Amino acid sequence: MKIGDYVKRLIEETGLSPGDVAERSEGKVSENYIRKIMRGETQNPSIPKLKAIANGFGIDEQRLLAVAGVASDNPWPPKLLIKAMDRITDSPALTDLVKKLIEMDDGQVQKILKVVRKW
Repeated sequence: MKIGDYVKRLIEETGLSPGDVAERSEGKVSENYIRKIMRGETQNPSIPKLKAIANGFGIDEQRLLAVAGVASDNPWPPKLLIKAMDRITDSPALTDLVKKLIEMDDGQVQKILKVVRKW
């Protein structure tokens, strides 16, 4: 689902207007900006803007960030996680490597990571 469609859906579900959302965001986004997102004129809002919009709707920030395909504190955003899983399952060597890494303690993983980062 596109972010604009999701914001439109939230407007319908919550009964809030774009102006209400802007006001509830404590001035971090404007009504016009929200309308641009809804029309698809702004397709990649920044993380701070998305967080402000989530706060304006009174919903969990991570929920809106996930719909937008980004996550602020999540090292595994959904798209990256799917890509990693596809690569791992398509490659016997990667599958074996990941299995070995899972069995290691943090100290061992850090040693391997140190070597890998030098490449």
